[in-house]
Amino acid sequence: MANMNVNESADEAPFLEAANEAVVQPKKSSWKHLFSFTKWSHAGAISWAFLATAITAGLKAALPVLLGETFNVISDYGMGFINGTEATSRMSRWCLVLIGVGAGNWAANSAFLALWVIFGELQANAARHDIYQSLLKKDMTWYDSQSQGISSLLSRIQTQTRELQLGTSQILGLLFCEFFTALASIGIALLYAWKLTLVLLATMPLSAIVLSLATRPLEPAIQAQRKELATASKKVTSSIVAIDLVKIFGGYDQETEQYVQNIQRAAKYYTIQARCISIQMGYVAFWVIAMFVVGFWYGLSLVEDGLRPGSVLTAFYATLAAFQGAEALVPHWLVLAKAMSAGSFLEAVVAPKNGGREIARVGRHVRPPTCTGDIELNNVSFAYPSNPDTIVLRPSTLSFPAGEMTFLVGRSGSGKSTIGNLIANFHEPLKGDIQIDNVSMRVLDEQWVRENITLIQQTSILFNDTFFKNLAFGHRDPESATQAEVLSACHSAMLHDTLASLPQGLQTDVGSEGHNLSGGQKQRLALARARLRDPSILILDEVTSGLDQLSKTLVMDAIRQWRRGKTTIIVTHDVSQIEDDDFVYVMDSSYLVQEGFKKNLLEQENGHFASLASPHGHQDSPEIRISAVDTIDSPDTPLIASRRSRFADRIFNELEVNSLQVNNLGRRSSLLPGRDYQLHLGLDAGRLLGDNRASFHAEDSQNWDEERKRFSRFLTQRFSLPEQHELVTMPQYATRASPAPVRPLSSLTSDWAGSPKESVTSEDLEKRASFIFGNSQKNSEMSTRRPNSIVEQPAVLEQDPTPALKPPKKKISLWSTLRTVWPTLGAADRILFCFAFVVCIIGATATPVFAYALSQLLGVMTSPGEKTTKGMKWALIILGVAVVDGLGWGGSRYMFELVGQNWVNKIRIEVLRRIMLQPKPFFGKQKNSPGRIVECLDRNAEEMRNIVGKFIPIMVAITTMLSASFVWSMIVSWKLTLVALSPVPVVAGAIKGFTWISGKWEARCNTAAEDTSATLTEIFLNIRVVRALTLESYFTKKYESQVQDTLAIGLKRGAYTCVLYGAYQSIGYVLTSLVFYYGTLLMATKGEMNVASLMQVVNLLLFSIGSAAGILSGIPQLTMAQATASQMLEYAGMSTEPPEGQRGSLRPYNLLPIRLDKLRFSYTKTQSDVLRGASFEIHADRVTAIVGQSGCGKTTLASILLGLYPPSEPSSLTLNGIASSDIDIEHLRSQTAYVAQAPYLFPATIAENITYGLPSGSPYCETASIVRAAEAAGVHEWIISLPEGYSTLIGDGAQALSGGQSQRLSIARALVRRPKLLVLDEPTSALDAESAGMIRRTIRGLKGMAVVLVTHSPEMMRTADWIVVVGEGGVVAEEGGYESLMRNQGEFVRLLHCGE
Repeated sequence: MANMNVNESADEAPFLEAANEAVVQPKKSSWKHLFSFTKWSHAGAISWAFLATAITAGLKAALPVLLGETFNVISDYGMGFINGTEATSRMSRWCLVLIGVGAGNWAANSAFLALWVIFGELQANAARHDIYQSLLKKDMTWYDSQSQGISSLLSRIQTQTRELQLGTSQILGLLFCEFFTALASIGIALLYAWKLTLVLLATMPLSAIVLSLATRPLEPAIQAQRKELATASKKVTSSIVAIDLVKIFGGYDQETEQYVQNIQRAAKYYTIQARCISIQMGYVAFWVIAMFVVGFWYGLSLVEDGLRPGSVLTAFYATLAAFQGAEALVPHWLVLAKAMSAGSFLEAVVAPKNGGREIARVGRHVRPPTCTGDIELNNVSFAYPSNPDTIVLRPSTLSFPAGEMTFLVGRSGSGKSTIGNLIANFHEPLKGDIQIDNVSMRVLDEQWVRENITLIQQTSILFNDTFFKNLAFGHRDPESATQAEVLSACHSAMLHDTLASLPQGLQTDVGSEGHNLSGGQKQRLALARARLRDPSILILDEVTSGLDQLSKTLVMDAIRQWRRGKTTIIVTHDVSQIEDDDFVYVMDSSYLVQEGFKKNLLEQENGHFASLASPHGHQDSPEIRISAVDTIDSPDTPLIASRRSRFADRIFNELEVNSLQVNNLGRRSSLLPGRDYQLHLGLDAGRLLGDNRASFHAEDSQNWDEERKRFSRFLTQRFSLPEQHELVTMPQYATRASPAPVRPLSSLTSDWAGSPKESVTSEDLEKRASFIFGNSQKNSEMSTRRPNSIVEQPAVLEQDPTPALKPPKKKISLWSTLRTVWPTLGAADRILFCFAFVVCIIGATATPVFAYALSQLLGVMTSPGEKTTKGMKWALIILGVAVVDGLGWGGSRYMFELVGQNWVNKIRIEVLRRIMLQPKPFFGKQKNSPGRIVECLDRNAEEMRNIVGKFIPIMVAITTMLSASFVWSMIVSWKLTLVALSPVPVVAGAIKGFTWISGKWEARCNTAAEDTSATLTEIFLNIRVVRALTLESYFTKKYESQVQDTLAIGLKRGAYTCVLYGAYQSIGYVLTSLVFYYGTLLMATKGEMNVASLMQVVNLLLFSIGSAAGILSGIPQLTMAQATASQMLEYAGMSTEPPEGQRGSLRPYNLLPIRLDKLRFSYTKTQSDVLRGASFEIHADRVTAIVGQSGCGKTTLASILLGLYPPSEPSSLTLNGIASSDIDIEHLRSQTAYVAQAPYLFPATIAENITYGLPSGSPYCETASIVRAAEAAGVHEWIISLPEGYSTLIGDGAQALSGGQSQRLSIARALVRRPKLLVLDEPTSALDAESAGMIRRTIRGLKGMAVVLVTHSPEMMRTADWIVVVGEGGVVAEEGGYESLMRNQGEFVRLLHCGE
């Protein structure tokens, strides 16, 4: 045995290693990652881009030369070397040269922007293509190993693609442009004054060290922030996907709390990034100005030695241009850093070694000419990569002969579905081998395997397309499927009635915004796909669990008919459809424990199969009693109701059952219980007989409760809005607060709180209820009350004090966005904002002061006599200006970034809250899909922050700079200043035009990118179905088409926006020539100015305008940020008023009985009624079953009872005599609980899933209450078998659960809160007979509540006290008790007896 364990561990080691490698782990980012997706085909675009960049840089570098020449003209005139006429003539020539250079700069900048936008679009296009192809090649191990889940990974991929695009477009062009400009400028400076230039460059080494140290924390902070945002995205995705549960269980605050915690941690890491960039900005601003002090003394000495002042000025300006490039680039450094990090991450996704094993594995090229369908599993074992330490399939040997139908049965979580996944090649086994027609799966071509083996799973997926196309996906070539083929498949799957009810027949859209199909109809559609494909090997995994008995029987008969002679494996827990001569494999606890024909297995009365076949499960199982919550002296030891010691009996029974005889197995060899299985039983008994404590400690629970209480107070103070309450005449004890309608964004700082709660102790509950579950008698005081906090509220309609912002009908303007900033901020943020505003103004005034001081230095340089002493005062002033400039720019930027982050976070929280409070139909629209909402909260919010963090300081600085310079210039020479201002309307028009056009095209690009992302998400969230049906080719064509459309729109954006960008970038040349020419006229011709005053005005205007032009190069990023802000603010402005029919204010203590009187309902106004006159009643202490054929409206009825949809006529639904429209919808939901047909588990611990939506102080959150609910749901023993017990993480990216395990946890979540109305939609459809029997006994013992069962199971119908049989449109055919209906021999009997 020791050897066996060693070998098994050795075999598992590579698998575990592969699972660990599958997690995407990007390398440390570097410059090369900006070009991770650059192809040879991009060489032309980048070459032209570099050429345009070089020309732009050359023209920028030429400006100091031209300025030097114009200064020589002025200097020569001031020293008397030339007269006024000659000065005017020479100045005219140089001004014309300036205008010509400006025209060239216009063309160069236009080409510059267009070509770099094109390059960025090409990089994003290549990234989308490569990532898609890489994801398509990943095996399922890679997908199952992603700790953050696939949905979060896809959202992150889309966000990082956008960041890579931003960093490789205009920003990367600016980097190269400034680099080329710096090289050219330094060359020019060396040419004109090489000694002075070397002195100025001597400051670079020290500056390089300072800047390097400042950026060191940047990369780790970026990675940490992304990790937190990925976790936040994962939580948001789960809340949107499971919005029904969020609404019914009142999980609004819990979801908001989790999201806030994640984005606050992400904000902490962004603060580090902002600090790094701010230090860089501040230091560079100081360095650029202080550099003049360093070079001043040496420059004066060079002039005294005979160097022309113009040459010194050229060297100064050229060196300044070189360093100003670095100064202009620093604000964009974070964009480049994030782009490098994004390239590293996306490259890691694409890299095969990080993808674990890819589908196209070496050596898998065998393609047999035919597939007869013989399957052999030899000693196969397996563990899922999400939990590699838990073996879900112990070494097992199974045989599925060609052309025969074989059944795999077993309890939930026994490993039967795992076998189907292995045969379908979704995973490779840990050890052992799978052979198809005597050929090992390890060498078979992957495509051949999937062409011949099709797995249809329990969860039926509908793609966003028509009914015809969804069904045609089963065809080997979906685009060539004919209508006749599709109709034939519909007939085989009993879909003809469904097809007849569709508004547009086969062309009816059944996607997210299309016609709603019931769970049973979706399952039949999946079966129709299988019929259309009709592969050599077909695996059906619980595909009839959602069907009524008639449909189930007819479908199974059809399957037997059209699968005759072909290999078929049916995975099920329902043994009623298995015939006596069918061969069955029985799984239990990851072991193969029995095999044989059904008739032989039934002879073994104590065997596993016999227990599954028994409609009541194990009859010797003790009653499970869950009493009221008691005071627990030792919280770490939960109170578990005593049970008889049945474990030893179970061990011996199972050993006896598995002592099978060879002759009992007929055609196949027997499988005796091996040593592994006996050992498993012994260990299992030892575990169960030992410590049964859950791994859910009260200490952790207490800390968690304290944290939630603290957070609730914080949320109330910071993010919430006021709520009015209404009077309730009888005290009640609430288990959760109702979310209040949300005020508009302008009221974000108001105080909001839910209904006041009074803590309920265990002693209080003991007085009011003794037993909710089990058969014990109720306490006389219990009545029908559900514990709720004592609330006194005025009986008035709840209204918002201020109306919600109307959703915008057009694109939100920048001004509208800016108007949301101040009202959103809290008091501390407002103070910080004002302080940042003041500091920014002070820093901006440094530029005109520097220009004035520099003009005085230049005046000293051109004046006769000793220059050093005269210039000392101005040099010291410049040094002081450098300090102020550095502190002003760096400090204000950091503070604005902090304010911007807080602003965006509050908008995020408001958006999430408003989204969750939207009515159910909102989430059915494709534009509100989980992927798009997550992308909006993630990428849009990150870009939106730039409006406050970057562009408010930019606008403040430009306004201050230009205002101060113009006022100062007006004082010196009002004529010259007015002439300089004359082109301002042209500049403003160019900027306005560019912003408008750029915003328009940016919105189009965003829409196209969102559509592409939505398709990517749809494909890879459903990758199992895509692979099972070999739909890769079809979806590749669809995706690649959208990718190309997105690229085309992006290329047009570059073409349409570049001309105006070049215009406003070049207008400074014209302005400079105008100032110099007119200034020379005033000085040399009219004598109204001297050299000093002219240079003063010139420096003031040119430095301010030049700085403003450099800052305005970031306008394209502003338009991008504004385009993304529009969607965020549109969500933030949505009304949270409940839909018509759900705006009531009454909160009656008792909601029962519930009466439906000719209730009608339609999902949309354009669709025909789904319910057309449902009439029946629901009473307390009664189990009411709603039964009928699939698609008759049973689930829709359940949704209306739960308040997810209002009926067409509010009076048709009354609760305790009150119209549903008059009752507070949240109050109604607070009294209900729900078990959905398709179970959903949140990414949290098991305990948190069970107590989802309950306030932290609720006694139902105590360990004892959780354990009792788990016991009642039959899941407790499985939970305590896990290493972490109730603290085990489940959900997307965590512990994998079977469908039955997920369903039982969903049932425990409903039972723990003890509702007044419990609605269960097919609660046992995924459960084996024993587990279903336990649930039935639990339901029978429920007291003090009304239970509504939507079911197809005859055994569940027997559990009901009252049965309502509904036909098409929800119309009641008959109702009554089970026995009464059986005697009537009506519709109910025909339903049970399959229509006979």
